[in-house]
Amino acid sequence: GSARFRGMSGSMGAIGGDLSAININAAGSVVFKYNTFSATLSGFNKKNDATYFGSNSSDSNFKVDINQIGAVFVFDNTDENSDWKKLSVGVNYENTNNFNNRIKINGTNPYNSIGDYFLNATQNVPFDVLNQYSYNELFFNEQQTFLGYDSYIIDYDSANDTYYTNVPNGGNFAQQKYTSSNGYNGKLTGNFAANYNDILSFGMNLNIHFTDYNTSSLLTERNNNGLYSTGYTIQSIKFDNDLYTYGRGFSFNLGTIAKVTNEFRVGLAYESPTWYRMNDDLNGDYLAVSDPNLINVYPSYSIKTPGKWTGSAAYIFGSTGFINIDVSSKDYSNTKFKPKNDDLFYNLNSVMDKNLKNAISYNIG
Repeated sequence: GSARFRGMSGSMGAIGGDLSAININAAGSVVFKYNTFSATLSGFNKKNDATYFGSNSSDSNFKVDINQIGAVFVFDNTDENSDWKKLSVGVNYENTNNFNNRIKINGTNPYNSIGDYFLNATQNVPFDVLNQYSYNELFFNEQQTFLGYDSYIIDYDSANDTYYTNVPNGGNFAQQKYTSSNGYNGKLTGNFAANYNDILSFGMNLNIHFTDYNTSSLLTERNNNGLYSTGYTIQSIKFDNDLYTYGRGFSFNLGTIAKVTNEFRVGLAYESPTWYRMNDDLNGDYLAVSDPNLINVYPSYSIKTPGKWTGSAAYIFGSTGFINIDVSSKDYSNTKFKPKNDDLFYNLNSVMDKNLKNAISYNIG
């Protein structure tokens, strides 16, 4: 949000008069006396320190971005006999989340190889399915088995009907993992508000949400555990994944602010659930001696995030300052993934319904 909004700890539900405050209570835009333009730059800095089997590493990421930009236009009613004194129309964009982050770890793992990951994926995977079906027809564990087998990381013993790893045992696997993410959650808001008799203000927002998130992980491994006398020996592996998640959503806000006295104001606001339509693309390179460079494009899915109620109260100390208190209620167990008949989403929704609860939050500024 804007610098003023942040300085108030996001607590401006009964005050308004700020473009970011209309996200709390849509009636807040009609508090403006004049047409107003606002833009905010923010610096995001993240630093991660990691320890992996005694080896230390560090990485940091800094970025300056437009965090908020918008404008509101105020129209006074020239009809002095009307109780509707003025109305406002506004548009505002906010960067609600910044996903830029980097993590690097490296060290010598005395126990596990990447080969163990692919070997564990072979559980209950018949070897015949690797030849009978194409990659996109396989389930996840079968896909991982296929990739491990295709890159010679794992192999199959037909005589004993078992899989085995071509990575030599003995530990001391020199591993390095680098993970980076970037992207954002953004919200574009169209706002309308009106003031009645200088006592009551009413407002409504229509919001379009944007999600664009990309995370990449690169895991490399080397070992000097010697060569097998027969068959294949894997001494170097690169395991690379890129996940791209993107989608759009819609929500709305309703709000009202009442001026009880010149000094005391109260507000009530409702934020609807956000209905998202999302997509995931997974791009993977699993390189030992082959480079499949496969891309998984999953079916679109929907997410409904919970709605929120906010009650506000503010007291204005003349031209000196003011204090505002916002109390919000949000039931996170109402988060839902669709299609509901999908086994994964059914289980996920069930877990959230049982474990997530209603949260009451207090903001004072």
